[in-house]
Amino acid sequence: PKPVFHPRDQVGVIPQLGFFDPLNQAPDGKLQKWRSMREGEIKHGRVAMLATVGLIVQHFIHRPDVQEIPLYYGKSSPFGIGALGIFYGPEGFLQLIGLAFFFVVMEFFVWTPDDFKEPGDYGNPLSIPLYTPEMRYNEITNGRAAMISAVVIIFTEFGTGKDAVQQLGF
Repeated sequence: PKPVFHPRDQVGVIPQLGFFDPLNQAPDGKLQKWRSMREGEIKHGRVAMLATVGLIVQHFIHRPDVQEIPLYYGKSSPFGIGALGIFYGPEGFLQLIGLAFFFVVMEFFVWTPDDFKEPGDYGNPLSIPLYTPEMRYNEITNGRAAMISAVVIIFTEFGTGKDAVQQLGF
């Protein structure tokens, strides 16, 4: 008989916490459900890692006229999440729509899941050994930490009116 799939035996289980699934979202034997949830976790983790770095870098790299433009998010810093409230006219809006359209097309036609590959494997043009157990574990745990840190940076900015770097006193 075919062996039963056990999510608790997969990469990403943190030894200190064990297998954490209090709502039984990944039951034994449900490989496809687990794969779709793992792909979502990896994708959200990658986006959160980029977002966390972006929330810090945009304090240092931004348009020179950023402080002259009125904000629509109250007291948020124009260098942090408050930059979303800056509207650069029709050109900026079209760039935003074009970028969103590009990612939607990539999501549905290029970055498609494949049952014969690891979850989150959308190609590796540089042939970096990304799918060793250690690299997969690191990506999953760092993605989880980045999801938490991005939310913390955003909420503290809304609460204090300072971006991530300004909160550190710089």
